[in-house]
Amino acid sequence: MPPQGVLLQPQDPGLVGFTGDDDCCCLTDAESDNDTDCSDILHNDLLRNTIEQPKMLRERLSEAELESLGIMMASYKAGSKVAFVEQHGSQKPLHTISVMALLAEKEGIWGPFVVVALDHALDWWVNEVNDLVPRFKVQSYWGTSTEREIFRRSWNLKSSIYTQDSPIHVFVTSYQLVLSDAAYFQKIQWQFIILHNEKAMKSTKVQKIQHVLGVYRSESFSDESGGSQVNEPNINQSVERPSETGG
Repeated sequence: MPPQGVLLQPQDPGLVGFTGDDDCCCLTDAESDNDTDCSDILHNDLLRNTIEQPKMLRERLSEAELESLGIMMASYKAGSKVAFVEQHGSQKPLHTISVMALLAEKEGIWGPFVVVALDHALDWWVNEVNDLVPRFKVQSYWGTSTEREIFRRSWNLKSSIYTQDSPIHVFVTSYQLVLSDAAYFQKIQWQFIILHNEKAMKSTKVQKIQHVLGVYRSESFSDESGGSQVNEPNINQSVERPSETGG
């Protein structure tokens, strides 16, 4: 049984997510009347109970956190590549960064990963990924149009899965820039997407973001993890950057 609060739920009637069923965490499809075979989706308890601490991760995960990571990895293997992370709460950013570390370490998938956040949280995410997984190469994608054009010269558009030697593994950017530079973001086949504090955005904007990033339906889950609090930096602290509206 998942730890209390680890309920991966649909964000919208048309999306598929995880429900908090005690016996089995199944994907639910609002558009389908067919029952979902839990064994085909989760593996089920086997995967959740055999997840090991990612060696690349510099913070030790508790037993409850490992179980949460197992649930998220099972969700990923079921096709859910988007994690919704709320701004307030416990170790949710740690959970999603742990997923990326495990994908690189166990699956050989070093990206491309993308974190989409509100403006004031961008620097915090860059620092957090760098601190927790120093082996990841992180690109801070913001700035003027000229600066962003220079950043894009290092983008690898030929490979759908990045390796350890790729020039970038994790992209950190804002909601507004994903939309304004949609033509470029659509060219990348994202392997894992983190949407931070998506509830602060209008649902139509979140849907547009998912469409730009190649998530057309049912490929998302929500990280509602509970557990003990961690000493998380203040991501509400404003930082100066080029003016953007809407995050």
